[in-house]
Amino acid sequence: MPTIHNYNPDPVVLDRIAGALTCISQVIAVGTMIEIRLAAILAAIAGSDVVSTITLLDRLRTVQSKEDAVMAVAKEKLGNEDYAVLAAASLAVKGHRARRNSFCHDVWASAADFPDAAFSIPAKQLAMSNAQFSATDPQSFAAAVAMLEVDVPDGNVYRAADFEKVAAEASEAASVMHLAHYYADWCRRATRGGPAVAPAKAELLDALNAHPSFRGPYERKRR
Repeated sequence: MPTIHNYNPDPVVLDRIAGALTCISQVIAVGTMIEIRLAAILAAIAGSDVVSTITLLDRLRTVQSKEDAVMAVAKEKLGNEDYAVLAAASLAVKGHRARRNSFCHDVWASAADFPDAAFSIPAKQLAMSNAQFSATDPQSFAAAVAMLEVDVPDGNVYRAADFEKVAAEASEAASVMHLAHYYADWCRRATRGGPAVAPAKAELLDALNAHPSFRGPYERKRR
């Protein structure tokens, strides 16, 4: 966990880094889309309508609790293979959920030693830094600012290339959940009879396996 010295809580720093604001907007938008996809997946496997399912899931406080509820129903309603697909999709977007929470709730800051970077500082780390600062007795404001330091988690230092990578991860998470939703819908079709669903599910699984974030968790779930 690196220690950042002489930092400045300064969201405007994001305006100075290419792609930062676009990336953050994309991550937040994908996070909202994932919640809607979770409701659609639950509606498909439970045989309910999406609107009432969204209302039900909205009673749960966190995205993780919503996802846990969806996976619990999936485990009860689906066979092992279909459950493995949806569980792997859930694991594939876990990193994106954590990033989305960080982008929404952390404080953005800059530091003179890192002119090309922005830092997302968790509230707990910022509070600890503030407490340490309050306990000091600097002789001037400039001296006080020079004493500021904060610990930030590894990976919370972002330059333009980092934001570009995060944007690509968000795009992959959106694609995985999009495909997982349609896979769940084809599982629902299987319970109603009608045209054979195996070819469509196989096609969707191939598309999911094209995403590295899905492929690893899926292989582990099938063991």
